[in-house]
Amino acid sequence: MAEATLAVSFPRPGTPPRTVSVDKNTLVPDAMVEPVPDGSAHAKRVVSAGCPVHRLSARIAAGGNACVAHLIAFVHAIAPR
Repeated sequence: MAEATLAVSFPRPGTPPRTVSVDKNTLVPDAMVEPVPDGSAHAKRVVSAGCPVHRLSARIAAGGNACVAHLIAFVHAIAPR
């Protein structure tokens, strides 16, 4: 639901957002994202979406299957019934 996408995750209150530099050439669907040093010629800073908000959980999935870290995939928000 479009109205839910705004409030799926946020950084914890009082904490700064987490960032990491990745190789911008690996930011394509189904690719493994490769961290690179800050200032690298191919570096692109990305920001963590934070943690799921109260009463929600989330999973990262590609093709319906949960996936490993550093893979470009979809965020599935899961609400209680």
